[in-house]
Amino acid sequence: MKSPNHLDLIVPTIKALKEMGGTATPAEIAKKAIELEKYS
Repeated sequence: MKSPNHLDLIVPTIKALKEMGGTATPAEIAKKAIELEKYS
């Protein structure tokens, strides 16, 4: 399976930030985006 590129991660990153109330550390955002998109 191919890893997503940075363009593929824009929408999941925005979704993650919205779910987290608009503020989070980069690590928290990455973890949430991975969870939302069900990346493994």
